[in-house]
Amino acid sequence: MDLERGSDVIGDRSFHTDKEVALTYASYFIEGLKQANFPSIGKHFPGHGSTKEDSHFHSPIDKRNFADIIENDGSVLKSS
Repeated sequence: MDLERGSDVIGDRSFHTDKEVALTYASYFIEGLKQANFPSIGKHFPGHGSTKEDSHFHSPIDKRNFADIIENDGSVLKSS
């Protein structure tokens, strides 16, 4: 459920660069999984899409301040 913002690992696995579009697409994806009787869980969000490092090999650090994270990723957090 990450937003694509230049991550080397998230790339095309994100739903979108815009948080509202990503939320819409993620909601549709989750609903489709429910209809197919598959459980779902959000992973990595927020922030991994805003880091360069691959978390399988390094500890990614989101260098934005907390206010920026809430401003840019907060609507998704509040909608969960």
